[in-house]
Amino acid sequence: MSIEFKTVYPGIYDEKEQQLLNETNDFFSGDEEILQQKLARQATGYKGVGGMELNSGIGHIENVLGRNDVLTANKSVNARNPLYTDADYARKTKWGKLMAAPMSQECGALFPLMPRGTDVWISSEEPTERGLDHELTFHKPIFEGDYISSAITSQYITDITDPNGSKVRRFRATGTGELRNENGEVLISGVYRGIETFKVPEDYSKVDDYDGPRSIYYPTYNNWDTERPRHVYTDEDYDLIKGIWAGEYIRGSETLYWEDVNIGDEPAWTCDGPYTDGKKGGPMPGSMTVEARTVLMGEPIVMDVIPGMPGGPMEPPKTELKKDEYGIISVETKGGGMAGPPPRQDNTPPHPNKRASFQNTVGRNLAAKFVTNWMGDDGWLYKLCWRLSFCMDHGRNMFPENFDRPSYLLKVPYLKEAGKFMNTHGYIGDIAITKGYVCDKYIKDGKHYVDLVVWCEEIEGGIFAECYAVVELPSKNA
Repeated sequence: MSIEFKTVYPGIYDEKEQQLLNETNDFFSGDEEILQQKLARQATGYKGVGGMELNSGIGHIENVLGRNDVLTANKSVNARNPLYTDADYARKTKWGKLMAAPMSQECGALFPLMPRGTDVWISSEEPTERGLDHELTFHKPIFEGDYISSAITSQYITDITDPNGSKVRRFRATGTGELRNENGEVLISGVYRGIETFKVPEDYSKVDDYDGPRSIYYPTYNNWDTERPRHVYTDEDYDLIKGIWAGEYIRGSETLYWEDVNIGDEPAWTCDGPYTDGKKGGPMPGSMTVEARTVLMGEPIVMDVIPGMPGGPMEPPKTELKKDEYGIISVETKGGGMAGPPPRQDNTPPHPNKRASFQNTVGRNLAAKFVTNWMGDDGWLYKLCWRLSFCMDHGRNMFPENFDRPSYLLKVPYLKEAGKFMNTHGYIGDIAITKGYVCDKYIKDGKHYVDLVVWCEEIEGGIFAECYAVVELPSKNA
């Protein structure tokens, strides 16, 4: 049985809405010490009204980074850049030692999880603008041997319902956090934003008659009929992929000066995947992970030497290429497999288009790799912002020009002219072609900055992540 829902306005609530809003704001309030106490209480199983939670993607961090900690994390985001994967190489750069690659370390906070399944706020199942909008600022390098600790500094919500009235109550849920060193200096600061959407019943007494779910998590309401089918890769596709691989460029020790960068420059594309749902993670003692790229491009297979393991380098394994019904090439090795992003699963019925989706960090990690390879050893990634959509109905713009704030893609003239926007999500079976465009350069507080728009496309051109990077570069005149 269907029920009627109110037309709602920002800041205008009935008694039941106001009570739930007050409880929600109270649950998310407090300084970082109080928030940490609440986070610890959640670990014992406590949840707020309607299952609301303080949100920390990784819990509290407090440890000293060993070399293996740094190398393992770095390889998960940028496996081919020696600045982050070769301690001997790193010592010869201006940094003097191995440091953490951007996005290999987190600051420990995410946007808060709002009440779900109540009789006041009922999740909105129809496609509507909702998504994630995050940004990290990198203040100081993080080196092997550093002590790091994290803190949630705030979590709160803001009503951003359409002031003209809407059948959907929309909130921006915001969380902030910091990663600090042993002296309390901020290494990374982050702002994480999620858009949550709800409907408010006209008559609360009839909520039990509602035939839709009160609480909807985004993987469970996908309309797979409207989602793009899985792509079947052809030889021509692999020619394109291998051409991008061949053109990738890790600048390394060749300094990129601010004066040599122009607005409109486009760094060399990168390509990752096709991603499979095979083995995740990097090399372990006694086994290894081999990418299909390594074999297809005739690159040497490098066996990691694990400090403390006897015997020195191991012999490369024998490899065999396999192609599945979607044309995806993988590599079989003794003790090995193909790496991919951990997938999100859902409990919806089988469907030809259905497949697990990428975790939300995949696009931002690819953007960080793209930018750090372009800027070289002497550049500094000062800020990285990224957006992706919750809703995965293919072809719908989750961030239209008048929503919250304009899309980063509008800063790229030819994307704006073509009306391109982020219109999908990344799935198992996809590749990720990462592209970028220099949209601004300027001097601020005596430092020389370059801004880039970065985005990730699947092979058919759909965009599943849009990012914005601020890079500090050396100047010839400094």
